[in-house]
Formats: sequence, C-alpha cells, structure tokens
Amino acid sequence: MFSFKQWWKKRFGPQQRDKRKAPRKPFQVKVFNLKSGFFTYFLSSDISAGGMFLQAEEPLPQGTLLEIQFTLPNSDQPLRVTAEVVRVVLPAPAPAPPSGMGLRFVKPTDDVRRQIQEFVEK
Repeated sequence: MFSFKQWWKKRFGPQQRDKRKAPRKPFQVKVFNLKSGFFTYFLSSDISAGGMFLQAEEPLPQGTLLEIQFTLPNSDQPLRVTAEVVRVVLPAPAPAPPSGMGLRFVKPTDDVRRQIQEFVEK
C-alpha cells in the first residue's frame, strides 16, 4: 500500500521541514460536499485542527470554498464546517502521492474546533 510519509522521506529526505502548523492524524471517512448542489463526497486521508486532505481524481481549484460535513469516530453527530482548497495535488504516476486537495477550515465554531482537536490529540 502507498505511504505518503515514506514517499516524502524518500523524495525529499530528512533535511526538509514540514511547514504545517498543526499535527496531522490519519483519518479515513466520507466527507460530503454540501455546497455542490448535488450529492458528492470525497474520502479523507488525514485531519488536523486546521484542515484535512481529501483524495480526488479531479481536485477542485485552489481557492474554492466548500461546505463540508463528516462524522468523527465514536460520534453520532456530523460536523459541518466551511473549508477552502489551499493545496492541489494533481494525478501523477506512482510512486507519487494520491491526487486530491488540502483544505483549511474557515472560521469553525468553537465546538467543532474542540471536537477535532480532541480527536487529533487522542
């Protein structure tokens, strides 16, 4: 199975710094795009207090705003938050990472932020 971390280390080596501000946690769940006007969803691959990465064969353009909904493990209440596409990874031959888009949560409520932070820190 493809491992993004292993690919990154092999490609860029230990001297490269991760520029992310918040730690990431592997997290695979269906993330529904409520703003699309029709039923669409993506599969997430990781999450942090500040955003998440969604796998997509055709990523949306950088700057696109989404209204997303997903459910954390051991919860029956879905979380709903606005997110902005801040990074796009286009399809490429293996061993490249999966294509998709990095999202930044835009002004999440205190409750949503708290729930995500607690999940990431577990």
